[in-house]
Amino acid sequence: MISICIPVYQAEKYIARTVEIALTQSYSDLEILIVNDGSTDHTAEVCQDLAKKDSRIRFLSMEKNSGISAVRNRLVAEAKGEFLYFLDDDDSILPETIEESYHLLLKNHADMVVNNIFYVDENGIPLDSLNRQNIMRDEVLTPREYCGKLCDSHANFYCRVANTLFRRSLFENIHFPDGKINEDEAIIHQLACACRRIVTTKKCYYTYVKRAYTITGSPFREKNLDRLDAWAGRVKFFLQKGWNDLAVLAANELLDGLIVAFAKSLYYGVYLNDVPQKFQFLFQYAYTIAERLPKPNLHQRKVLAIASVILRHAPVYIKYLDLRKKIADYGPFPAAKDEIYQLVLRILALLPTQNTLVFESNPEMSGNTYPVYRYLLDKNLNKKYKFVWIGDGEEKEKAENLFFLRDARHARGVLDKITYMATIATARGLIYSNRLLGSFGRDRISLCLQHGMPLKKSGGTYCVKNQCTAALCVSPYFADTYSSDFRVDKSKMLFAGFPRNDYLLRKNDSLEKFGFSSFDKIIFWLPTFRQRNDKAMNKNVAAYEMEKRGTGIPCMETEEDLRRVNEYCKTVNALLILKPHPMQDLSLLSEIELSHFILLRDEDLQEKNVQLYEILGQTDAMITDYSSVYYDYLLTDKPIGLTIDDIDQYIEKRGFVYRNPLEILKGQYIKNTDDLLDFLKAVVHSDDKAKKERQEVKEKIHRFQDDGATKRVGDYLLEKLL
Repeated sequence: MISICIPVYQAEKYIARTVEIALTQSYSDLEILIVNDGSTDHTAEVCQDLAKKDSRIRFLSMEKNSGISAVRNRLVAEAKGEFLYFLDDDDSILPETIEESYHLLLKNHADMVVNNIFYVDENGIPLDSLNRQNIMRDEVLTPREYCGKLCDSHANFYCRVANTLFRRSLFENIHFPDGKINEDEAIIHQLACACRRIVTTKKCYYTYVKRAYTITGSPFREKNLDRLDAWAGRVKFFLQKGWNDLAVLAANELLDGLIVAFAKSLYYGVYLNDVPQKFQFLFQYAYTIAERLPKPNLHQRKVLAIASVILRHAPVYIKYLDLRKKIADYGPFPAAKDEIYQLVLRILALLPTQNTLVFESNPEMSGNTYPVYRYLLDKNLNKKYKFVWIGDGEEKEKAENLFFLRDARHARGVLDKITYMATIATARGLIYSNRLLGSFGRDRISLCLQHGMPLKKSGGTYCVKNQCTAALCVSPYFADTYSSDFRVDKSKMLFAGFPRNDYLLRKNDSLEKFGFSSFDKIIFWLPTFRQRNDKAMNKNVAAYEMEKRGTGIPCMETEEDLRRVNEYCKTVNALLILKPHPMQDLSLLSEIELSHFILLRDEDLQEKNVQLYEILGQTDAMITDYSSVYYDYLLTDKPIGLTIDDIDQYIEKRGFVYRNPLEILKGQYIKNTDDLLDFLKAVVHSDDKAKKERQEVKEKIHRFQDDGATKRVGDYLLEKLL
């Protein structure tokens, strides 16, 4: 019997097709073994239905997402066949693949048959750039000869397991490394050396779908170093076998990979957490190996010596990259001014620490900072510390020992600026959500409360760069993306939930304050930035502008569209509230008067003394798109409409931290005005079409689902300050 082993994860859309292809094989003595790696979509249900229809299918499920290595090990352990063929959940093979591979194995007294690969994109279009690299031929190879193929620059055709028929006994003492990606690269040389012979075929039996959204396709992340670990292990393996010539070739591949990975880690801001230590180890290992290699490899040793110098000065290169980006975004003169500003702050930080707590948000007294400020105020911390809110300097409320200070942007003169900088540099604590106030060492606290978890890529426009003593994070689910996109060490993350989300879960009178309580349904619309207004000066922000459309609002092209939506809301006594992004240009809406489709701005909230999330929590549904408010509103278990009409353009111009954002963005999708009206009708009739999918995402991303985030963050600060 031959077991076709299929690992699956989030594969509800294509697993049925892959299994059907496996069942149509001309070889009949088959077992189709499927192991689900804790998928949160409907993959398990689809696989269970498939197993009921054909006795050759066996379906097993792992409770949580354990990673591809653990799944492959489970497949090997559970398979009943004497031979194993790995098939990934979205790929395909020819009907004769198993039969012809098996005959080749028997005919040549071999233990592995490696099929050639044909690469296509998710639409089935051949990827010529990859297919042109194809060097696989019809060959019968010794283990040593096959290992030589692994040292070629096009080794990806040889190093996969998901295109190979294996004699199962090869895996008796060889296991995929748990917790690693590029798991096949870690053991393929070991499997080859356990064989008598290996057969390769030039016929493209295996079609590999290379999707735009894959776990290994991201620009760079810490996990990418798993591949270098695998290559380092291969060099060591070859040296132990006495194959010094192959060790030289493998070491060259390792060195090239190290240099490229190191450059990417700096460029993408991933030189954090354990990455520096891993690079130190890998470079040191490569240098040690180079010393053991033959003399002709002197050039490699010189390159490694230079690389080690570069490695030691990584912080200098990071600073250089940051400065270059600052110049590109703002221009040379503003960049130079900012560098001088940062230098003055560092000098002022040498002054004694003051019993001052600085609070910041934009708008002032809002976001995650405001509820934390209120909590500390209620605990009478203002009796020991001077409380300072930075912003426009205007008094917003009264309390003992509470002051309002103009920030550098609102400063009226040099004295104002120096006062602001001295306050920031000497304060005992900095508690902020929007402006990045930095970190000044000693016993001072710099707590970045953030204003949203990663969804869209920051592109460096809002990047913490580790310049804080702690950074608030909603849950460990976001740790990797938060670390890489905002450059924050995981060790600095405070997992407590967002304080502003407490407002979403508490009743209040905000609707009465605005006079909205008479409406039967209230839908809040929070679109993200698309076209900047004159307040947005950052060139990098300009690069993220989407294609200009008639109204400036997603899915609505004309004034007639606006009036259609308004008329429907009027008919059902519903109110649609549009809260624009602060940088969004909505000038085209200024002359249109609508009764049930209204604009709400930050100044309106401030005038009524209402927090945005207070009124948001009282609504019946929300419309958004790619804003991180999506994560927060999930806590309410209320319907979410997602305008995705320009998602392809967003992916191209800005990008997301996810390879496929629609795997995390779950709601009723809206692509035009008709879809918008359908969503409004669903809300009016209490038809929540995406409730189950949303709840699955909520359970995955929110460790805390209560209204206690403010207390958790406040108690953290009290412990540090008292």
